[in-house]
Amino acid sequence: MQKEDAILKTLRRIEDHQASLDRDLEKDRRDIQDVLIRLQTLEEEVRQTRKAVNTNIDRVRDRVVEAVEPVLDITEDLKIGINNKKKVLLLKEKSKSWLKKIWR
Repeated sequence: MQKEDAILKTLRRIEDHQASLDRDLEKDRRDIQDVLIRLQTLEEEVRQTRKAVNTNIDRVRDRVVEAVEPVLDITEDLKIGINNKKKVLLLKEKSKSWLKKIWR
């Protein structure tokens, strides 16, 4: 009888331990599922953030081009105007020394 009781106690301990392991595994599965759902949500948020950043980069680039283009056009017009107004000045030797004195 004692051997049977000892075997039954050992069997119950094993069953309790197995039930405890099963509960722990089930909890771990739920936790893993929750983490997986959160990870998927984060991945989608990162995807959306990247898309928004890329869109903003395009917008900023377009606005910079819009702002700089008129300045470049005006600069080119000014350059052409300056080149058109260039004159050749021929001076005699005496005039050159007189101009050098003025420019000092």
